[in-house]
Amino acid sequence: MWILVNVNATITIFVFVPLVAIVAVAQIVTRRLQQSRAASQIATSRVTGALGEIFGAVQAVQIARAEQGVVDHFHDSASCAAAPCSRERKISLLTGSVYWNTVYLGTGSSCCSGARAMRDGTFTVGDFALFVSYLGFVTEFSGFMGLFSRSTSSSGYRWDACWRSCAAARRTCRPRRSS
Repeated sequence: MWILVNVNATITIFVFVPLVAIVAVAQIVTRRLQQSRAASQIATSRVTGALGEIFGAVQAVQIARAEQGVVDHFHDSASCAAAPCSRERKISLLTGSVYWNTVYLGTGSSCCSGARAMRDGTFTVGDFALFVSYLGFVTEFSGFMGLFSRSTSSSGYRWDACWRSCAAARRTCRPRRSS
């Protein structure tokens, strides 16, 4: 990065601003995405639980001739779960789109700045080649940072649940002391 700053600070800013913007967007969206994922997981678990109960009670449902009522109940459960899952998917796709489009805007603005500086004579072809060689790495890194922050925010909810269940298991399952 310091090499790029020494060559041309203005273009370096255009290269690294998308990274800062992506981190800012990730911080803003993280809480909303975690809430959406939690609601989606709860809704999915309700549908899965209903499906398990239906499969467990197939014979009783057939004897009572209540197949249509069970199917209607399952459709209602599935349609209630669709909204949170759809919301989570929309937020996830929107943030991914923001991340990559921010990267592309930064790439375009830095290339335009480089072309302007070359026209003015303050930027050489070698400087431009140096920036272009670093640009691929920086843009991929920026996009990856956005996707990584999005995926870690979703796994954070799962890790919290895992740690809570491990702590509960530790409290209930104390090893016996040998005498």
